[in-house]
Amino acid sequence: MPTQTNPHAHLPSVPSIYAARAAAAPLPRVPWQHPICQPLTNLRRGSFLPLKDGSLLCVDSQGAAISRDDGATWSETLPAAHGQKAQEPAACALQETAPGHWVMVFLDILSPRRHFGWNDQTGEPDAASCLELHAILSPDGGRTWSDRQMLLDGYNANFFGFIRTTKAPPGSAATSSTSADTATTTARRNRPSRSWATDAC
Repeated sequence: MPTQTNPHAHLPSVPSIYAARAAAAPLPRVPWQHPICQPLTNLRRGSFLPLKDGSLLCVDSQGAAISRDDGATWSETLPAAHGQKAQEPAACALQETAPGHWVMVFLDILSPRRHFGWNDQTGEPDAASCLELHAILSPDGGRTWSDRQMLLDGYNANFFGFIRTTKAPPGSAATSSTSADTATTTARRNRPSRSWATDAC
């Protein structure tokens, strides 16, 4: 019977490859950066909103501030901590309905009522789960804020966008939230009214 040879015997074995990699000096990990991008020293995490006058508004857990030089420097930070969390910048969104009039919609992540539990039978959060969606308004560029309004109670996993409409009437706003795979609710605010209406779909 002819002797069988391994045609791959000249190749390194998997253990030897891993051993060589472990013994080698780690390669430096340098992220790629486009040449037009410059590092910012006063980094803010947002949410961000371009304002009508060309400046940039940031509202985060530190408060509200405006940059007039593309984020290089920021103005005085005004108190605007209403329940948003620095580690969850996407849980807050802003709109400017008129110059100096800001509306913020946010998940109240810091609320003591926040709770999450899962119901395996229904495949959605249980009845005791709570992460409320709130809105708050500043009519004077963030110097004062109205009392918050709860748009949606129960558990809102996320809200998917916050837009300013241009019709019926101009300056109205709308946002949507989902609490389960099949449940989505939209909240609408008509300017100048400060009340919100909700639609389930």
